[in-house]
Amino acid sequence: MRQEAKIITNDSGMRDILRKAEQIAAAKASVLIRGPGGSGKHAMAEFVHSKSPRSRGDMVVVSGTAPGDIGSAFNKASGSTLIIDEVDTLEPKYQIQLLGILQSNNHDARVVSLTTENLEEAVSSGRFRRDLYFLLKVIEIEIPPLSERKGDIPLLANYFLEFHSRNNALQTPTLDEHAVNRLLSHDWDGNIRELSSVIERAVVTCSSGEFSSEAPVIRGEKIELETANHVSLDGGSSIRRLPDGWVGRQLADIEREMIYWTLQRTNGNRTHAARMLGISIRTLRNKLSQYRQEEDMLFTNI
Repeated sequence: MRQEAKIITNDSGMRDILRKAEQIAAAKASVLIRGPGGSGKHAMAEFVHSKSPRSRGDMVVVSGTAPGDIGSAFNKASGSTLIIDEVDTLEPKYQIQLLGILQSNNHDARVVSLTTENLEEAVSSGRFRRDLYFLLKVIEIEIPPLSERKGDIPLLANYFLEFHSRNNALQTPTLDEHAVNRLLSHDWDGNIRELSSVIERAVVTCSSGEFSSEAPVIRGEKIELETANHVSLDGGSSIRRLPDGWVGRQLADIEREMIYWTLQRTNGNRTHAARMLGISIRTLRNKLSQYRQEEDMLFTNI
């Protein structure tokens, strides 16, 4: 139940995937789970394991980048499930070992492989053995990115609010409407893993550490989202996507906001902030002096 609870969704497509995963869970057939980084491949592998008769045994997880003794891993996973993470990174010698074990069928482990890559392309380029690919891909489960299941974002955000509050011994905050809208409008290139990180940071920075009768509220401006995503252009150049709310604003206001949040990120370290902003420490000092003269309350104690 602990593993199954990690699959949190109201998305109809994801519910179909879960039904498929539950349907094939009892079989010994190999499963290939594909999806972008942070989308929940490990959680899906755990779900398949938890729904199978093999759940009585502990899963064994090996990494394709450093699998060690594959034969020993199969022995440890006997009667249970062997998860091969980043299977696309297996070196040729390990691919041959894995192929030999699977072809012999002289084992009692259910193999679940995880990848972010398109293995068909790896096969076509010669980086991955075609015969091994077909043995691993008896059943394929593809997990969509979070950007294709945005209805799950508020649900997952609330789950992570409770989880990270409990994990950090803090009072569970709530999200205001602006915060929810910012989460919904973000691209989430890092998927669920990125969302979890954003919510944990918001939980920790929102709380004063003291419990009160009313839950603290995380407001939209306190949600720190990655805004340095690059968009490739023809000719190899690139531009950065504009952060939420920048279009239509005065450049001076954007500059002021950048300076404030950079100083917050560096805990007030002006030298570090100036380096991050690409300006001299003298320019930063002049800007801060200007903001104080204008009696900007944001900069009173900076």
